[in-house]
Amino acid sequence: EPGCRETVIDGWNGRVVQARSAQSLLAAMVATQAMNPSEVARNSRRLFDAKFRVDRVTAVYLEQYARPVEQ
Repeated sequence: EPGCRETVIDGWNGRVVQARSAQSLLAAMVATQAMNPSEVARNSRRLFDAKFRVDRVTAVYLEQYARPVEQ
């Protein structure tokens, strides 16, 4: 699916919209106006820290490298 599904949790740090749907985009834009920008920013940072920090990403790669290669 297109978009930023890994970086946006609908209603928590942004809005997820249906691809190629102007109505979905409009609804999300209206809903976003009611969201607190500071809270959205804080939530986005929390999500980033949980999923995308260098040490976290490195740990995931090391786990993959430690698995035996299937032949």
